[in-house]
Amino acid sequence: LEHSDDVLGRLLVDRHQVELDNAVAELCVDKVRSGIEPLRDAEGLLDELDDAEHAASRALDRLKNRQLQASKEGITSLVNLAVADRLRGRIRARLGDPNLAEEAFTRALQGYTQAIDAYAALSNDLPVVLELRRERAWINEQLGKWDPALYESRQVLEIVLHCYGSESIPSAQQHEPFITLEY
Repeated sequence: LEHSDDVLGRLLVDRHQVELDNAVAELCVDKVRSGIEPLRDAEGLLDELDDAEHAASRALDRLKNRQLQASKEGITSLVNLAVADRLRGRIRARLGDPNLAEEAFTRALQGYTQAIDAYAALSNDLPVVLELRRERAWINEQLGKWDPALYESRQVLEIVLHCYGSESIPSAQQHEPFITLEY
């Protein structure tokens, strides 16, 4: 009992540090999102993505020590890493470097899959899971993997139509990948 306060205190400090690391990663990603259209200061944006990846990786490392990577904070870190890689791929593609773009998109695909798998324990029809799956379909499209992209988009659309109906805003968003993939 004497040591429980010390152990609990360290756990709470670590959890706050993880939340802070995730907040830093999200802030860096948001800065990049605001500077990507039109693309300005590509090197500065890539540096921001490096910072986002470092912060999200730090958060995962802290959670690994506590075996809490499947927690909400751990999933947030996985999503932050995947989004950073997706944005890095977009920037590299816009800069005309297809090899580095493909590497970044491939890492993003793996990251989205990890995050989706972590959420799967909760539910497959959570809005955040549907958004992650939609992003994964987009990445598959960028990598020229048309069949998985179309399959994932159709699955997400079916879930959205079942859960929200055909007149909902989420179902309108889910139609977007079909326009690109089927033409």
